[in-house]
Amino acid sequence: MRPQWITLNIKVAEKASNMRIAVLGECYVELSHYPLCQTIGGDDFHIAVYLARLGQYKHFQIDFASAVGLDPFTQAWKQVCRDEHISLGLTEQRS
Repeated sequence: MRPQWITLNIKVAEKASNMRIAVLGECYVELSHYPLCQTIGGDDFHIAVYLARLGQYKHFQIDFASAVGLDPFTQAWKQVCRDEHISLGLTEQRS
């Protein structure tokens, strides 16, 4: 079975100055033991990042829909989202 990909027609995006795109999915923290580092992972999250970067030039907003915890990793992830201009209005935070 081949994966189904969502294709965004850039010509439509150029005309839609107030378009909002919701990405529903997961994100997670990847820890590497050598060298010790922490990165944010998840295909869905990376799609949101790439669309948000494109949206800065094409004038559309990205919303990420998910559920996250209250841990320090979540705070770091939320900062990445702010830096990448990804809205978290559809993301629920739970303990």
